[in-house]
Amino acid sequence: MSSFVAHDGTALVELPALPTYDNLRGEQAQRRFRGPPALILAKFAELKGQGVQSMRITELADGIAFELTGDYPGTVGSNGTIDPTITPVLTDWTLEPVEFAKSIWDFPAVVTELNKLGTDDTALQTRQRIRNYADALVRGDSTVPDTTDPKKTLPLTPKIFLDLVAGVGLDRAVMAAFLSDLLAGVTSFTPNSWNLRRTRRIPFANTFQESVTNVGRMLTPASLGNEGFSSNLLRSALPSGGYWLKKAPFDRPVGDGNREVTTDYVWTESYSLFLFGSPV
Repeated sequence: MSSFVAHDGTALVELPALPTYDNLRGEQAQRRFRGPPALILAKFAELKGQGVQSMRITELADGIAFELTGDYPGTVGSNGTIDPTITPVLTDWTLEPVEFAKSIWDFPAVVTELNKLGTDDTALQTRQRIRNYADALVRGDSTVPDTTDPKKTLPLTPKIFLDLVAGVGLDRAVMAAFLSDLLAGVTSFTPNSWNLRRTRRIPFANTFQESVTNVGRMLTPASLGNEGFSSNLLRSALPSGGYWLKKAPFDRPVGDGNREVTTDYVWTESYSLFLFGSPV
């Protein structure tokens, strides 16, 4: 270990590097320099552009020498050298509720009923007719065009609408409640949802790259394990069932020789197979 030298205004001594740890940066190395104020300030200026994460100057007890301490990404080897390539990647998981508005036509109970119709030509025409009738009632129209003869109109009332949906096999009570909300001016609803976020703190010297596998796909709760998630990483419970939409990673520099990469997983109770395909 280097010994302290009584300073005559010319000497600058570097002490052996020490390992240290920071919750945001992970394992790092600490370099220490002792010397007179002028040389300490010069060393401070020199280290600014060399990847130093933080620096601080302390006046020693003798009133003559000062100590400059700088923290670097990396680990201290047995020979006292610093290896910046083996600094670990820190990963944290957080869970928070999110709110967003969806059309009342996307309400799960309504989607369940409309899905009973299927997707063939007849089903699509029936869906269009149901939507046209509902929109016309909201506007206050008492008639709708006759699809068989554009020159003619057909009477329209809430009962006619409900007879139509019941006639094609939909639940009359569900569609009646749905129509009641539409006529009351309800156009959207706020579903329960959560955002699960993985945050990685990655030193510049580390070559780790975040994976984009399954971005834009719906994941089952079991598949979150393949993303490195475990329930013991949180202190609150995940919603049961449902699916998680994996968003694209967001990569940004955060200073101190690090980058931060975040990946969001948004929970949904149900979704469109046409838009997202089969869950992973």
